[in-house]
Amino acid sequence: MNRGISSSRRARSVLVVTSIVIGSAFAGWARAETLQPSFDCRKATSSVERSICISPELSALDSQLAQVFAAASARTADKVGLRKDQNKWRTTIRDKCRSSECIADAYGARTRALSVTAENGRVLVLPGTGSAPLPPKTSVIAGGILYGTLVFDHDAAGGFTALQVGDRQYKLRYVGSVPESLAEQINRLEDASQTVSILGDLIVWPDGTKAFDDRSRAIVLIPKK
Repeated sequence: MNRGISSSRRARSVLVVTSIVIGSAFAGWARAETLQPSFDCRKATSSVERSICISPELSALDSQLAQVFAAASARTADKVGLRKDQNKWRTTIRDKCRSSECIADAYGARTRALSVTAENGRVLVLPGTGSAPLPPKTSVIAGGILYGTLVFDHDAAGGFTALQVGDRQYKLRYVGSVPESLAEQINRLEDASQTVSILGDLIVWPDGTKAFDDRSRAIVLIPKK
């Protein structure tokens, strides 16, 4: 009788231990699946990509950025430009890293830049310059969203600030129409090559190029560090 009870207890113990092992293995597999980066590690060629593939923390950051990028791409008025800008970020910032800390910092900054909102970032509001009639043969895209860096350029009418998105420029404001209280902040953003997002109406010119409509306000969203 005692031997039967002992055998039954041993059987239950084996079952419990087996369940724990299987459960732990499944949990580990689930974590591994969750922490996979957005790219195929079998095709990783650079030291940075290999570092990401062997680090659960960096893999998670890469996966998070991929989700944020997909959301930004769905919102933006220039998907092609954003994709080019993302490729530029990889080659000129991420892939220049030589440490895990640098890679993590690069991912953190890029994720904040592409997910910035009025609630989690700084806001600059550039007022409209008036209500002049729309130029002939043009149209307006209301409430466009673009991600890029502010740059200074000039044409025959004078110097202006534009948003650089990939290889395209979207004229934002001529220097003379930027309020003095905002001019210094705009200059600092240009010097720092800080990625920002801008919400505003876009004028579509007859040749297909676009620029921010300076008749209406534009909101510049700057990620916090």
